Amino acid sequence: MACDLSKGRTSLPCKDDAGGIKTVYITNYGEYAFNGSSTSVGHIIPTLPSTLNSTNTFKFVLRNSANTFTQDSTSSRDNGTTIFTQTVNFTLPKLSSELEFQMRMLVFGRPQIFVETNSGQVILLGEKYGCEVTAKSEVGGTLDSKTGYSLVAVATEPNPIWYLSSTASNSLRTIASTASVAV
Repeated sequence: MACDLSKGRTSLPCKDDAGGIKTVYITNYGEYAFNGSSTSVGHIIPTLPSTLNSTNTFKFVLRNSANTFTQDSTSSRDNGTTIFTQTVNFTLPKLSSELEFQMRMLVFGRPQIFVETNSGQVILLGEKYGCEVTAKSEVGGTLDSKTGYSLVAVATEPNPIWYLSSTASNSLRTIASTASVAV
């Protein structure tokens, strides 16, 4: 059967990983030809399409503990379907009129989002259909309260998240390093 497992885990991995999200890279929705491959060696995008560039891909550095990623898989025996719901929650501190405009565009659009973990892995959410984003502007009641944005991006996809190869990850970092929002 085509959906049989092909490998297992025979030992516990080393405890050398780091949790948390370091950066999100957000690209305006497009039907990019990501050309990933899903084999027993992984679910990987080896290179990025040339249409992904600094005019449509933007970097947001994250440095707080409110950033999380989850992926849920749901199968229906009755329908013979499986979907993957990918969710990233992230916080952007400090309100600004320029960032407020970008939040508006995120909510209006359906971006594809790359998440870079603190361990250096980069994953792609919303590869086929993009992400639906909700954003909340917040100002707390005390001097040390949060002032900024809380965002939730959700993608419902036919495939799980894609992992970028080291080549694709480095390309993404280079592409997105030239365009950013002033603070």
